[in-house]
Amino acid sequence: MIKDLINDRMTVHTWLDTPIEQDKIDYIIECAINAPSKQSIYPYTLNVLTNSPEATEFKEWLYWNDTWIVDGVRVDPENTNSTRKRFNGQYRAPLLLMWSFRLPPEENHNDMPYWKAFSGQLSRGTKYQVIADIAISSSFALLAAEEQGLRTGFANCHSYTYNNTILGEGEVEVMLALGIGYAEFENNPDNPELLASFANTIKPVYRDGVLEGTEHKNLSVTYPKEHHIFRSRKPNNENLINII
Repeated sequence: MIKDLINDRMTVHTWLDTPIEQDKIDYIIECAINAPSKQSIYPYTLNVLTNSPEATEFKEWLYWNDTWIVDGVRVDPENTNSTRKRFNGQYRAPLLLMWSFRLPPEENHNDMPYWKAFSGQLSRGTKYQVIADIAISSSFALLAAEEQGLRTGFANCHSYTYNNTILGEGEVEVMLALGIGYAEFENNPDNPELLASFANTIKPVYRDGVLEGTEHKNLSVTYPKEHHIFRSRKPNNENLINII
């Protein structure tokens, strides 16, 4: 059931080298691009970064140079040499999906009134429509991956725009990323003090034998929610649901 997929998933940061079967990749992509889109405009490009040399090189660049944070600040030049960098391993996933903004050809929409409203000056409403379409597509992709026995991790610590990269010529605006692959989860400690320790949820990250920072562990779904740094923040249902 979909509810089980949702309840049993945890964000993954580190991945196994196990290759993803092509039929599973095809299935995920098909689910993502067949997700609903307002007026069927589909104002995005789904960039599928596989394990090709070019994609792997770009993912490594993302991980080491573009997606780490220190104290909540993303890639602050003043913290380049800090060992408190928090790395985001979702970007190193065997399969990384990145949704970028795309303005479809006008002739595809026959100069319809909705198209004029959409394509004008990328108004506030237009941005919301793009974000909504990408959110729906990425959610379908996540569920499709989890259904196939793969693990996932959303990521939004990247730069919003890239110029002349493998994602395309000129400026490409990327709004969301999703790492997908096979993964193993950490065993939960039995010691209550360790469970409640934030240090137990992170691990050191080394590069060429030098400590660069830290990264979150793959915590299993059985890790107590009251001790999980993120899940413990979730409001109660009555704060999220308004039944009228």
